[in-house]
Parts: sequence; structure tokens; C-alpha cells
Amino acid sequence: MTEKPTLQQLEYETEQMVAAAAEACDATQEYARAANGHCGRVIPGATAYDLLGNTKALLWHLGEVVDYLPQGLQASLRDDRIRVYDRDPDTGADRDPGIQVARAVDHLRRLRQLVGEAATVAEAAQTALNSQGWNQG
Repeated sequence: MTEKPTLQQLEYETEQMVAAAAEACDATQEYARAANGHCGRVIPGATAYDLLGNTKALLWHLGEVVDYLPQGLQASLRDDRIRVYDRDPDTGADRDPGIQVARAVDHLRRLRQLVGEAATVAEAAQTALNSQGWNQG
């Protein structure tokens, strides 16, 4: 039987996840700026092919995160190292965290479907460009 990580380990892992998410967000922001702001907005098909491949991979990885979030959220409600609470942002009144997690899980399931569809569409667009190249005109 494996031993449950300590609260300090949970805090460290949480910090690592948040930092990795922030780093990914910064990287995708740089990716967007590079893709939409260079070369007079000309993106040859071969370049778009590479960009779409990376976009597809980003979406797959994002899908992995979205797949795990419902399980992680639900586990947080049962973990005896922490006490999850929830307060209404408008009134400050206590709310049932389980109800809010259930709502989030419903939205996350839909998000997972949309991310999967987006990855499939990115792959189709990439495939459409798989034989393009370019040279000096």
C-alpha cells in the first residue's frame, strides 16, 4: 500500500502545476504573437503545416489536463489533509463545494469534447497542407 503524500507535498505539487500552467500560457501567448505578427502576415503552407502540428499537440496535451481535472477536483473533496470550502462571490455566503465541483465537472466534460474536436480539426487542416512547399518567386 502506498502512503498518501504529506500536506507539504500536496502544496509543492500544487505550486508546480500552477507554475507549469502559467509557463504554458506565456509560451502560447508568444506563439500567437509570433504567428500573427511576422513577415507581413504571410504564412506559407509548409510553415502553417508545422504550426498546425504544434497546435494539434498543444490541444492534445490540454485535453490531458482537462481529462484529469474532474478526478482531481472530486478527490479534493474527499482528501482528509484539506478542508475545501466555497463562498458565493457576490454575497460571501457559504455554498456546498460539492455542488460547485459538480458544475465545474459538467463544464469540463464539454470542454474536453471541444478540445478534442479542435485537435481533430487542426489535424485535418494540417493534412490538407502536407505536400506544400515554397521557393523564391
